[in-house]
Amino acid sequence: MKKLNILFILGLLLLAISLMSNSGGRAAVQNNGSTGAPGENTCGQAGCHASGAFNPVAQIKVEDMDGNQVTEYFPGSTYKVTLTNQANGASGYGFQITSLDPNDNRIGEWSNQSANAQISALTNRTYLEQNSTSSTNVISADWTVGATESGDVTFYAATNAVNGNGGTSGDGTASTSITIAQAVTSSKELDLKSITLFPNPSHDIIYISSDMSIEQYEIYSVLGTRVVSDVVHDNQMDISLLKMGTYLVRLSSSNGETITKKIIKN
Repeated sequence: MKKLNILFILGLLLLAISLMSNSGGRAAVQNNGSTGAPGENTCGQAGCHASGAFNPVAQIKVEDMDGNQVTEYFPGSTYKVTLTNQANGASGYGFQITSLDPNDNRIGEWSNQSANAQISALTNRTYLEQNSTSSTNVISADWTVGATESGDVTFYAATNAVNGNGGTSGDGTASTSITIAQAVTSSKELDLKSITLFPNPSHDIIYISSDMSIEQYEIYSVLGTRVVSDVVHDNQMDISLLKMGTYLVRLSSSNGETITKKIIKN
């Protein structure tokens, strides 16, 4: 009986150590994703932080680099992704978020994470998560999508709010996801060509230097709304009527290939 008690106590200690170690990020510590993405549980599963305290609410926000919230993304661009856990009375927070394409594989690269976050790469998915129990209820990072990547991106995230007792009792969890559509299709063939836009930023005219014949341009706001569509005259684009800010321009060649570039109206 005494031996059984010792084994039981050792088991509890090992469980406590395991649970506490997850404060350093579940992907980093246990090589597990727990965002609720396809094939994953969340930290609200049985045996983890499943008690439902603090009434937490998880929220994902995707913004362009000017701070405008977006609902569509452009290939070859960088965005800021913020994951917030709204909870009442928690002493600490945990987070995990990943970005997946329509085939549930990784899309985009994380960088410039907030001080309380880390980037943990597994086999086919990469996670932004806390690097220890966070005293603040927000983590963030830049997210960059390649120029030739395409398709909608879905961000899956789970958060927890903890009471700091070293276990799972009295904690609360939340999970969420959002899908951001691709705004403009970019062509790999035209990306390989030499295309330069200058001056950029510009107040009125932007010139196009290319070894291909560019015939048309379409300018989109950061929310994905097309604001200008015109043919190219004398290798020029007229942006004089645009408001100051950042835009995406899609250039189309004579054979239908396209490329997307960022421009700034000053």
